[in-house]
Amino acid sequence: MSRKKVFLALLATSFLFSCSNAQEKEKAETKKVSVQEEESVIKAVLKPLAVRGVEVREVKAIKDSPVEGLRMFEVTIVNKKNNRMVRKYIWMSEDGKYLVLDLFKVRKEGKEVGIIPLKPKESEVPLKQDLSWLKAIDEKLQKANIPHIIGNGKNKVYIVWDVYCPFCYKHFKEVAGKKVQELDLQIHMIPLPVHGERSLKGFVYFTQLARKEGMKSAMEKMFSKGNGDFMKYVKIFSKEVDKNYSKIPEKERKELDKFYKDLQKELLSHNIHATPTIIYIPPTEKEKGYVFVGFKPLEEVIKQK
Repeated sequence: MSRKKVFLALLATSFLFSCSNAQEKEKAETKKVSVQEEESVIKAVLKPLAVRGVEVREVKAIKDSPVEGLRMFEVTIVNKKNNRMVRKYIWMSEDGKYLVLDLFKVRKEGKEVGIIPLKPKESEVPLKQDLSWLKAIDEKLQKANIPHIIGNGKNKVYIVWDVYCPFCYKHFKEVAGKKVQELDLQIHMIPLPVHGERSLKGFVYFTQLARKEGMKSAMEKMFSKGNGDFMKYVKIFSKEVDKNYSKIPEKERKELDKFYKDLQKELLSHNIHATPTIIYIPPTEKEKGYVFVGFKPLEEVIKQK
């Protein structure tokens, strides 16, 4: 064989060997990891959350992912600090190199473009927690002669509220309307001045109003202002508070102001920091119940067992 032919043969062998190596390398780089391996990676990524009281209960593969090339998993975690069970979706690339914690679907309606987060139904479920402290707060309100109860039904529901809370204003009809009788409710309104000094003055004034006219009547009178327009209500109510606040005896003002500040600290210590917050202890329980942050229809609240 001539030197030229030998050289060409060696070159061809080298080329085939190089191509073979490249293909093997490419296969290795795009090798799919198993679902079990991906589940282990997800658990490892979320494990550091344990220091915040978050425990991973389950990582479950979902058969059909809406995005090609990404495997979909439903992760169930328990937030012990907030007594919540949370379900969320997590996605991982098939080679196990990329993790997507949140995914949004683009929604187009004519010229309008929006996004929708992809999450499981009932993505957040409250868990029962010790609410023995709540009864102590109820007793303090009664002892301080602060009206806070609407109705006398068998289904006792606690609602944490603020006189300047727009969501409380919006859902007031659910609280003091016909449903009190329809659902056989006894609603305990727990004051939480989340808007600073303005809320404190508002609660001091409202307390005087409720002592004179009764809780239900005082709330109806107060929240009827503005005719459903919250901003209009704020202006009217604030003007009324400013006009009448100084007429309340100074000693009484100071006592109520201190009471509401102490109450705020106590509620915050139990992780109650938003209005409205609805709290419910089922009749079958003595001290354990549920805490719902935000408004939840009362007929759904009293179904909890």
